[in-house]
Amino acid sequence: MTAFECPPPLRQVTYLTAASLPQQLPEATGHEILCIGRSNAGKSSVINATLQHRIARTSRTPGRTQLLHFFQLKSGDCLIDCPGYGFAAVSRNIKSQWPPLFKASLKRPTLAGILWIMDIRHPLQTADLTIQKDIIPSSCPIHIILNKSDQLRFGAQRTAQLKLEQTINTWDNPHLITVQTCSTKRPQGLDQIQNQLCKWLHLDPS
Repeated sequence: MTAFECPPPLRQVTYLTAASLPQQLPEATGHEILCIGRSNAGKSSVINATLQHRIARTSRTPGRTQLLHFFQLKSGDCLIDCPGYGFAAVSRNIKSQWPPLFKASLKRPTLAGILWIMDIRHPLQTADLTIQKDIIPSSCPIHIILNKSDQLRFGAQRTAQLKLEQTINTWDNPHLITVQTCSTKRPQGLDQIQNQLCKWLHLDPS
């Protein structure tokens, strides 16, 4: 499978609903993948490139995703696009709604995995480490995507990944965390993300 092909079980995706408060979260019927990342990490672009579908809202202005957006696959499983944390051009009132909403999504019984998108040039910033305190103690597997790898030479990409992996080894449950590089422009690494989604959702990628 090449990076330009989307596995059949990921090809059909529809917008299901959005939530701004924990009580608005839809009933969990299938497995769910939580997609998180800083406001400028390119999270929505990674989702769109992986699914080869412009379903997640992208913008040059960080912080456009202000709700939890549920994208449903044909299998009934969902990808959940979370608001970007860190810098975001939104009101303080909206920002105050994100922590309880995020924590509620982490407690959902059908959560199968977390896609954690970071900018490869600036991984593990203060905002990332704040989020890390919420997601690392859980037993949920995490796949970290070092996005925008096209901005670095291959040697620098490898150095950034190795440095992050060394840090992860000092966290709780490091065996549940995997790391890869990715570029949505080149593109590179999208097939690896697709395979990870299929693995978590128990879908046949062929």
